[in-house]
Amino acid sequence: MEDEIAKWFSESILKIVEKLKSGQELTNTEIYIALTYIYSQSFEKKIEELERSLRDEIRKTREELLTNDERIKKEIIEYVDKSKKELLENDERVKKEIIEYVNGVKKELLENDERIKKELLENDGRMKSELEAKINEVKGEVSALRSDLGVLTESFFVSNFLGSIKEGGEKSG
Repeated sequence: MEDEIAKWFSESILKIVEKLKSGQELTNTEIYIALTYIYSQSFEKKIEELERSLRDEIRKTREELLTNDERIKKEIIEYVDKSKKELLENDERVKKEIIEYVNGVKKELLENDERIKKELLENDGRMKSELEAKINEVKGEVSALRSDLGVLTESFFVSNFLGSIKEGGEKSG
């Protein structure tokens, strides 16, 4: 149907042009058709201009976006590289701090180990001296006990021996 309308419109325009060339007067309908044709041609030109303008704007915007994309990509790469460098430097600093801390703890533990060994040796020597003193004290008490036991035993045997002699009728002298 559109094709038929377009064909009719084209034919009507051609007839109007012929009438104008021959100097004939146009009817109101023909004037309306001519004006519609003129407006449509004007609109087509404006639409073409708008399309060109839009294409130009789209192309410029696309170019700006591509340029902006490249700039942003470059900035992101620079930021990532800078962050990576900072992180590596921070890693090195943290690693050094950890090593220093571990070495400090290690030194402290070795010092504590030496102090504890020294204290143990001192305690060992003191305990050894105390034990030797106790052993000597016990030896002295055992010696005294032996001596007392010897005297007691001797006294018991002498007393029993004298008692048995007396019973046997012998006199002690």
